[in-house]
Amino acid sequence: RGCRQTFKLRISDAAGVILPWTTGTCAEQILLHERQCVKLPKNATQTDFIDFVALGNNYQTAYFAWFTERLFELARADPTHIGAAGGAGIAALDTGRVLGAVILACASTQSKRDLCDSRGANTAIDYSRRGWHRDVMEYTSHEGVSCVFDPVGGDYIYAGLMIGVGGSLLTIGYASGAIPTISLEHLLQRNIAIVGVWTYAVHYPRENEQAAAEVVRLW
Repeated sequence: RGCRQTFKLRISDAAGVILPWTTGTCAEQILLHERQCVKLPKNATQTDFIDFVALGNNYQTAYFAWFTERLFELARADPTHIGAAGGAGIAALDTGRVLGAVILACASTQSKRDLCDSRGANTAIDYSRRGWHRDVMEYTSHEGVSCVFDPVGGDYIYAGLMIGVGGSLLTIGYASGAIPTISLEHLLQRNIAIVGVWTYAVHYPRENEQAAAEVVRLW
C-alpha cells in the first residue's frame, strides 16, 4: 500500500538490447523485459541504433574483459597486446585506450594497421610477418606484455608466449577457425593466467548490466 512501481523506460523511448538477449532481435517486433534494455539518447538516430549493435556486442565484451575481470589494473601498468582490426579487436583497442592502457595492436595488413593507428594504438605490428614477435618483445624491453586480448585463436595463440611474468591471456573467440592448444608448462613457469570471456551475461547478470550502462556512458 502506498508503493508505486517505477520504470526507467517510457513509451516511445529509444532503447538497445544488451547481451545475452539477442534471440529474435532480427524481427520487426520483439517482447523484452525492461532490464534487458539500455536507454539510448532521446534524439537517437538510425546511425545510433546501428552503432549500438557494436556497443551491445563487441564493446560490451571488451569492457567486460578489461574491467569486470579485474585484469585492467594489471594491463594498465605495462603494454597490452591485441589482435586488433576486427570488431572485437577495435572495441578492445578503443575501450583499453579510454581506460588508460598502453596498446600494442597486431593486424595482418597495412590498411588494418592504419586503422589501428587512427584509433590511437601506441604501435601497430604486422603479425603476418615471420618473426613479428620480436617487435613485441623489443617494444616491451624484452619483458613481454602484461595482457593479451585474443579474438583470433589458431596458431596466433602462441603470441601468448610473449606474455610477461604474472600476465594474463584473455581468450575471446576463434576467428581464425581453429581452436588452439597451448603448453601448460609455459603458463606454469611464468605464472600466466588464462581467462575465458564467454556467456558472461548469463553468469554475471548484474555486472553485465553495469558494463552495458558504462559502455553507453562512454559512448
